[in-house]
Amino acid sequence: MYEKERALREQKEDLATKRQWQALAELHCRELPIVLERIRHGTESWIRRLWSTLTSQYCTHEVAVMTTAMNTVMEASGSSCIYQLFSFSTNKPYIGLVSERPAIERAVEHWAAISSAVPDPAYYSAMQRTGGAASWNFIPYIVCKGVVPLKQLARIEDREIADHPNCWNKCRKWKPPKPRVLYTEAKPTRAPRRGRRPLTVLEAYSISDECSSRTAGLYTPRDLSPYLRQ
Repeated sequence: MYEKERALREQKEDLATKRQWQALAELHCRELPIVLERIRHGTESWIRRLWSTLTSQYCTHEVAVMTTAMNTVMEASGSSCIYQLFSFSTNKPYIGLVSERPAIERAVEHWAAISSAVPDPAYYSAMQRTGGAASWNFIPYIVCKGVVPLKQLARIEDREIADHPNCWNKCRKWKPPKPRVLYTEAKPTRAPRRGRRPLTVLEAYSISDECSSRTAGLYTPRDLSPYLRQ
């Protein structure tokens, strides 16, 4: 199963390099059973969690039945779904929604953005480094019959994003760290007010000694014995 998934990824990589997105979408839908079998036999904890979600959503453990239902959502319009864009090389998925159009069109948009010369937003750049568009699989894993109002669908999406703290959706506002400054020039000192020049170190010490000598008698302890009760 791992070898079949690797061979499928190589075919996808060839189509993504040629930017044949329609052919890539058709290949993805046709060979979806290989992706689902890889999920079914995955040993990683996040893959097992994904398979559990798929089986509860589609009410089956049969890959063939699940494939037929997914292809209906991905190829036909008039349905709503929450999807995952994921790679077997990382446990960070991307979660999104599709409403009133074939879901595979959204997958093509993702693959084209990952393969662009200047990926934007920043998480597409990270996806490009993680195997490129060929490594990222698109599956609808929460399917709604008919068209769901967009606000309600967005609430479901927000809930799923909150349940996946490691997803790429939370990296939209990511910015590269600022470079560390190893050396900075000394800031210029402020000009003295009222035309007075700044004191030197010796002058400051002399004034301090003079002040301490003038106030030495002000803080001598007083004899308080007459005021104390006998």
